[in-house]
Amino acid sequence: SSGINAEWPLRPGSVTALPAAPDRPLLCTIRNNILSWSIRDGALTHVQPTSYTYIIGIAGNPCNTAQLLMATRSGDLVVWDMTDWSVMNTFQITTIGRVIRLLVSNSKTSFFAVTEERVNDGYATHIKKVQLEGISHVQNLQQSSILVIKKECDEFRVSPCGNWILYLRDKRVRVINTKTCATFTRYTHDRDLVTATIHPNLNIAAVGDCQGRIITLHDWNVKGSTVSEVNHWHANPVITLCFAPRSEALFSGGKESVLVKWLEGQPQFLPRIGSAIKWVLIPGKGDMVAVVTDANVIHTVSLNTWSVRHRLSHVLRPSPHASEGMLALNGSDNVVVLPSTSGHIQMFDFKKRNHVGVMDVTKQNLTTGRYISKPLSYLEIMHFQVSVSGDWLVTVERRSDGFVTPECRLKFWRRCPDNKEYTLHTCIESPHTKIVTSLGVGVTAGGVLTAVTTSTDTFVKVWQRSSLLEVKEEEEEDGREGDPIELGDKEKDNMWDVSRTLTYASEPAYSSIISEDGTVLVVAFKGVAVLYTCSDYAVKAVLPLAVNRTSALFLAGHDLITSAKDLITVWDLRSLSQRWEATSNVSHILKLSETLFIAFVKRKSFTDAYVFRPDSPIPVKVHKMLCPGVVTGACLVNGDIIVRTGINEIHIISSIPPPPIALSFMEETSPISTVFSELLKISAPPTVQKVDVMGVLDTSNAHAILSCPSSVLPPVSSICSNILSDFLPKKS
Repeated sequence: SSGINAEWPLRPGSVTALPAAPDRPLLCTIRNNILSWSIRDGALTHVQPTSYTYIIGIAGNPCNTAQLLMATRSGDLVVWDMTDWSVMNTFQITTIGRVIRLLVSNSKTSFFAVTEERVNDGYATHIKKVQLEGISHVQNLQQSSILVIKKECDEFRVSPCGNWILYLRDKRVRVINTKTCATFTRYTHDRDLVTATIHPNLNIAAVGDCQGRIITLHDWNVKGSTVSEVNHWHANPVITLCFAPRSEALFSGGKESVLVKWLEGQPQFLPRIGSAIKWVLIPGKGDMVAVVTDANVIHTVSLNTWSVRHRLSHVLRPSPHASEGMLALNGSDNVVVLPSTSGHIQMFDFKKRNHVGVMDVTKQNLTTGRYISKPLSYLEIMHFQVSVSGDWLVTVERRSDGFVTPECRLKFWRRCPDNKEYTLHTCIESPHTKIVTSLGVGVTAGGVLTAVTTSTDTFVKVWQRSSLLEVKEEEEEDGREGDPIELGDKEKDNMWDVSRTLTYASEPAYSSIISEDGTVLVVAFKGVAVLYTCSDYAVKAVLPLAVNRTSALFLAGHDLITSAKDLITVWDLRSLSQRWEATSNVSHILKLSETLFIAFVKRKSFTDAYVFRPDSPIPVKVHKMLCPGVVTGACLVNGDIIVRTGINEIHIISSIPPPPIALSFMEETSPISTVFSELLKISAPPTVQKVDVMGVLDTSNAHAILSCPSSVLPPVSSICSNILSDFLPKKS
């Protein structure tokens, strides 16, 4: 299993530029991966996984441009050779704390590491000088502590020559002489200082405060010098500052999502970056600015045209209120659809580990309302589904701040055959009066594309393209094949409409599923599951459920599998009887085939995977510690299982063995990839085991595996014709 993480933010120190390298790459770290981007074309050139849990910072080795210094939270310093991405050396900086920052200057003999270490009465910040012995290769590393700071500090910067270090403590700018270890206060402000920067060629520094002011300090390493200039535009705290190497231009950014260029006290703005700016640096020859945002996106801005040249992204950090689902983009190999920032969804190619695109669904302006006392509410994507062919995308968006009437829209998007992009086809205002709990898309009898929405307003609505159905019915009555009809704008806007509204005992509805052959619709209401025929939507059976709210359900052959928060139940639809149920902390279930499904179970900080057959609670296969976190979504793409966790980390479970480093946290001795390759290629049916309760789950039961081809099973439509009348509700 290889992890692709979106939740671990790009933070100061996790992005660096190597200007002397041949391709001028821009490097960044996301959790335990090192990503290399080409600044020329914005392409992701390399992804290097590491065996360390968290990477604190990276920096180029001043002795050798082909080497990379990497600091980990555990206190290790790792030296990489970027020509073949091999580890050259590992050095322990601290054993009683963690590294919080690397400070690398132009000096080829040493650099500095800021650590936080345990002391008797708590923690103290240490600034350590690391000597580099050997210019071409880092062979031996020696360190010495030059300063111990017992109070927490916010920011550290080192001068280009390496003789001075600037750091912030509350309202003061402190300066350290790295040769004599002497310290002094350079400047005292009337408000808290949050960020600082040092000019790479001139003796100028700048600091930003919590109210958006920027203070420029000339001769910043000389005690007693006065303040040179104060600029103010930002309404929120200044998060990051950066000087241009060839001029006195200063770049600033913050929560306003605007890049500001200051030259001689005059600001120049580049708005609509997309999200709050966390870090600004100038890579290469100084002709562009790299802007890192809190959505894990790096924008490269050309200083000549003052426009965004490339947009480098891996996996965008989604909004905390967005949908937890994930699905495969049908018709496109290796592409999954994920939630993104507020009002957006993203397409991600997990094989190439690169973005396919980001789609703006709500078309709304984004501000930084979540940082103010009364946050502004955005339209969030609550549900999204793609049709079997991949030609249609259906989304449900909602906004509710508790003060005004909630907004809800159901949108149908059609993919253009020319550019493969989705364009809005139909927008339904207020499809339900209350929260939409689920969205399903399938093909019913006759090949009619159908969408089903459930809601707590007790209604289940079936959506179809009514105008096309009317045209088809007229053609069948006339006995002719109709020519393509040019539809007017009004008719195009109303192509999708409610075909049928269903309800049962005035109970709220929570989830639904359409069978693959399009003959049966199953809806989970409060405490019951109701089976409808898709031809006339007549009730054919009602199954009592042990829980009021069912989070997910799907059909596997003639079995119905329902999943609640901590309960899995399997029903035999031929006899309308319960096969078995199991209680566990289930976070998600996924259908693998007509005779196999997988349940993801949370256990402490990891997720275990159990593969079941619908006819028995004894697991076919068990995987302990499949991935860290809670699995919130999964889909099956070309034999690979793509898993999304609660920390927005994507794991790929494939039949192709992953790199050995990705298996370092596994408990099992056998490679994880062999499990699913075995399950998807099973041919020998074993003896069926019937167990009333779920006993101890053990992999020893894996010798009996049932694999019944789907072609052997009768069609699902045969279920409706054999249901006993005793199970039907009495007609009023």
